Amino acid sequence: MLIHNAVLTGSLTLPSLLPITGSLIMTGSIGIGTVSPTARLHISGTTGVLFETDGVNGVNALFVSSSGNIGIGTSTPSNLLNIVGANYIFNLSGGGASRIAGAVNNTAGNLEWGLEGSTGNQLFTGAAAYTANIGTSNNTSFNLCTNTNVRMIISGSGQIGIGTAPSAWSTANSLKPIQNPAGTFWNFDVGNLYVGLNYYYDGTNRRYVNSSEYATEYQQNGSHIFFTAPVGTAGNVVTLTEKMRITNDGYLRLASSGIQFNGDTAAANSLNDYEEGIIAATVTCGTSGTVTLDGGYNSLAYVKVGSIVHVTGLLYVNSVSSPVGSFSVPLPFAVANLSDAAGTAAANVHIDNAVSANSSAFCAIVNETESSLRVYLGNTTTLSGDSAQQLKSTSSIYISVTYRTS
Repeated sequence: MLIHNAVLTGSLTLPSLLPITGSLIMTGSIGIGTVSPTARLHISGTTGVLFETDGVNGVNALFVSSSGNIGIGTSTPSNLLNIVGANYIFNLSGGGASRIAGAVNNTAGNLEWGLEGSTGNQLFTGAAAYTANIGTSNNTSFNLCTNTNVRMIISGSGQIGIGTAPSAWSTANSLKPIQNPAGTFWNFDVGNLYVGLNYYYDGTNRRYVNSSEYATEYQQNGSHIFFTAPVGTAGNVVTLTEKMRITNDGYLRLASSGIQFNGDTAAANSLNDYEEGIIAATVTCGTSGTVTLDGGYNSLAYVKVGSIVHVTGLLYVNSVSSPVGSFSVPLPFAVANLSDAAGTAAANVHIDNAVSANSSAFCAIVNETESSLRVYLGNTTTLSGDSAQQLKSTSSIYISVTYRTS
């Protein structure tokens, strides 16, 4: 039977093929493979339903299998929807400037994607107009994976873990951590940026991620500060010790451990200090009497590099009152106590305009554990303790000494 143009008002049941060359208008139901259609078009069978397009050999435009799977471009769909094709598989277009989105959901999770509309903030808070977005709309993680393994995790609170799940970071909006199995990168607030090893911040304390060492560096208002902590227990609070600081004006500050050179790990061989300063000087008589210095010439300068101290200065005597014995001048640091008196040293002292002695007749020494330089007369075969008697008003005392401190 061939139908060219027809209008049917009831049901049509066909035992075989029905070629149609024109229009077929039905006001009832059509059953294909069934004599009791329950819908406008009811197809029943075990081989599925195939819709082909015209052309040589035809093209599988749409196939519905007997198990309910749908194939587009394939007649063997293995999932609820299989699409096979080249170039663009599908193209979704929205109307005008409005957003367009898709979603996948189950009982507790969801995935949403799409393009923002002209106003933004429709798909996700903070998404600018017309931007492409993908993520979740509930408090579940968003994962990026390769080769069946999770490579990066963005937690529901916005923390990022690369190769690891983010720890229980504080959810404060200012914290933006990126964490991997070994360390983390995050900012605390404006002006503070942290790079650390084996810790996270819970809003109150830094805590160990694993039971191992801890180290961190952070930039604080332009300065770089380095901390360490000993081995700790996972979850416990970290106690920090500052080790080094590079200030925003270019200075390098070290902790007490110091700098080690050429692979030398001995603490005694490390350079642990540098400082410069001025100390107020006095002259103390060894036996009795007083010596008063001029207020404009009563200071000594010093430079300390590691344990080596160098002191220089000019002292000017303003007045004396019956000085007797040797005399001493204070040092900025005590002399080191070394074995076999190795810390004892000679100093260079010259006195101009003495009472009677030549300026080169004075000798000075520094003794271990003491914090002063002692001046003697050395115009005989032994040191003489009567240098104070050689001081008078207008005497000038020139000092230069290098010694070792603890």
